[in-house]
Amino acid sequence: GTGLRGHAQSMKVGFVAYRDFGLESGDWGSELHKVLPFVAASEVSMKNFCDRLCTGGGSDCEDVIGGMDAALKLPWSEACGTKLIFHIADMPCHGREFHNCGDSYPNGDPQGRTPKELFSRLREKGIQYYFGKITSFTEIMIQKFSVLYGEVITEFDVKNVVNIKDSVITAVSNSITASVSSSQRTVGVARALRAVTLQPAKPNWSTLPEVEGNFLSYEFPASIKDIVDDVALKRKKLKSATVKIAPNPFGKGAERIAFYGKDVSVYVDKESSAKKKSGSSSSETAVKLSKKDEEIVVKEYLHVGRGMILAKRYELSNQMQTVAAYLAQEFVKDLKDRAGISKTIKFIKIRTLYLSVTPARFMSCERCFAPTDKFVRFSNNAGYQLMEDKARKAGVSMEFAQLVTAFSHWTYKATNKFLMVVDLEGVVGQIAKDGKTGVLLTDPAIHCTDRTRYGPMNHGPGGMKNFFASHTCNEFCKKLGLEGFV
Repeated sequence: GTGLRGHAQSMKVGFVAYRDFGLESGDWGSELHKVLPFVAASEVSMKNFCDRLCTGGGSDCEDVIGGMDAALKLPWSEACGTKLIFHIADMPCHGREFHNCGDSYPNGDPQGRTPKELFSRLREKGIQYYFGKITSFTEIMIQKFSVLYGEVITEFDVKNVVNIKDSVITAVSNSITASVSSSQRTVGVARALRAVTLQPAKPNWSTLPEVEGNFLSYEFPASIKDIVDDVALKRKKLKSATVKIAPNPFGKGAERIAFYGKDVSVYVDKESSAKKKSGSSSSETAVKLSKKDEEIVVKEYLHVGRGMILAKRYELSNQMQTVAAYLAQEFVKDLKDRAGISKTIKFIKIRTLYLSVTPARFMSCERCFAPTDKFVRFSNNAGYQLMEDKARKAGVSMEFAQLVTAFSHWTYKATNKFLMVVDLEGVVGQIAKDGKTGVLLTDPAIHCTDRTRYGPMNHGPGGMKNFFASHTCNEFCKKLGLEGFV
């Protein structure tokens, strides 16, 4: 448990010792692991446990994956404010990508377990991970593990056994401090709320300067399999941007603040160029430049701090909405092909905006909703779903609320339980090409079994479980064969 001032009120310790495959001697018999379940910290119990351990193995590598798997299977309490694994190892795990050593299992864990899956489970349980380094053989492994963990893993030099005690104490102290402030942190980065003054009214655009920059957007993924396999999205060619941005935001959410903006970029007017070309001689240049005057909304992250305002954060938001937009497109196709139902769900086109100012400024950019559009929250990432009474009050047909929740359920099945698109909000209006009413969504969250993807709003399998706790399959679910798929 953790006290309010960062002091441990009580502490329990467990141990997992592991060796390698192919070692079947000593007191362990055929066991690959020895486990001391969580007990109140006791020097006697720990010494007795360690005295029974043996050494040796079948190759330069060890069953690191099996040891971590056993550690994650310990009864970690949800009530604990601080949970950490301090991993001490002298040799890396199996798999040629993690080392330059000899390896009896160069293709990885012979039981099919992967570090990626283990670190997803570790994140889901809210466990912090530290490493005690004995030799240089583990360096490549820890570099790879850091990517899966989502931040650089803190390493302690424990080659000299006398350093172990102080290293563990330091790790525990750091973890307690981090746990106390976790409500104001992202993965390993302290956060602070920026001071903002909201201004609901649109500015006088004629008084605001034009700012130069670039727009970045992404191509749709090639397939759902590519999404699951984490195939990188292809960037489209950068486009020059000229924008005006209100000095103060008009709205604030849990993660971001929103500003009114205007896109006044210069572009080639292809239609006018074509008309000019058809009525001109061959020697004339058929190019006409026009200037946009398009209202946009640009968003910045609310939390600031060292490492917080990075292009990477905005690109992640862009990529998530691109993935969600592709899945919505496939959902609409499936609904028509399998059930003969023509309904439209789309996500707003989103771009990352880089402004050439000092210091550099990054924002997310999307179209501005019309003043008459009614913004509706259909679901969030914690299990909330729009019920009939609230839909009626919002002036939204329950049919569209059911369509949106069926979409979330469909993404879960279409990716074979790998991910689910949630936190769906937007407007209901005439968005389809045929003029029919549809749903236009923005700012989704994505729950995924891989907790290293899709940012802090990814609640993993627990988030998907929360969705199903409040979801009742509707007619769209039934016609798509989603019933019972949980």
